[in-house]
Amino acid sequence: MKRNLRKLTLALLASTLATAASAQQLGQVSFKTSCAPAAQEKFDRGLAMVHSFFYPYSIQAFTEAAAADPQCAIAYWGIAINHRPNPLILPLPAAALKAGLEAVEKGNAIGAKTERERDWIVAIEVYYRDYDKVPDDARARLRKGDGTARAKIPGRFGGGRLLRAGIKRDCASER
Repeated sequence: MKRNLRKLTLALLASTLATAASAQQLGQVSFKTSCAPAAQEKFDRGLAMVHSFFYPYSIQAFTEAAAADPQCAIAYWGIAINHRPNPLILPLPAAALKAGLEAVEKGNAIGAKTERERDWIVAIEVYYRDYDKVPDDARARLRKGDGTARAKIPGRFGGGRLLRAGIKRDCASER
């Protein structure tokens, strides 16, 4: 019995380490922020993970970005994005929606340093605001950007493609 438990533990550990290692090889993402360089690196890594659906690891990367630069408000956008792990599966639990709104509120309390960062935080805030009153089908339309602040971002800052999952990739438009 102990031998089987040991094998299972080793297999789970190896699987976790392999997943974490593969999450580090996701390609390059560059989303210029006003954050300190250490936070910028963690933010970009988190964004690359989001686009590859490595949600548990991406939320950790955004949390590390916020810890590396306590004034990095856009890191809380990343945390908020992660509280809707698979935007194609609804309904989301109320706890996830509440946590997403709390992340947005932290980002707003810090205050984004650029208009672009403020716009991204406002765009995700629309999704979480009144989470306990807005029906899931209405929230799904918000996710698609129908008439929301997020739909206006590409025209204002250039570049970017809307990915199928509904996550906006606005990379390197401010190099």
